[in-house]
Amino acid sequence: MGISLARAEKLLIRAGPRGATGAQGITGAQGITGAQGAEGAQGDVGVQGPQGATLVTSVATGAQGPQSTAQCDVGQFAVGGGSQGVQGIVVHHSAPTGDPATGWQATTSGGAEVIAFAICTTADAP
Repeated sequence: MGISLARAEKLLIRAGPRGATGAQGITGAQGITGAQGAEGAQGDVGVQGPQGATLVTSVATGAQGPQSTAQCDVGQFAVGGGSQGVQGIVVHHSAPTGDPATGWQATTSGGAEVIAFAICTTADAP
């Protein structure tokens, strides 16, 4: 009851030649968002930024007397100052000295005594 080989070969359908490529299909739906990736490697060290200004301040004190001058150290400039009359005496003059200012000077009258103070810095003179 079987089929003979000759009969089977007649019934066998053979594949035909390959057909032409079909047209592009429509774009599919957006996929789901993927998982977070691993953290990246550390970056290189950045270039050093510019150096800020260095400010050195000090207070110079003049000798007590009817005139007192507080002088800044060499290379420093007076950016402020003041004076104090001894025993409540009124100061008649209190101002920077030099151009640019390198100290502070104060005077009184009548032999009273005063002390001058200068605030000095290494920053450029104004």
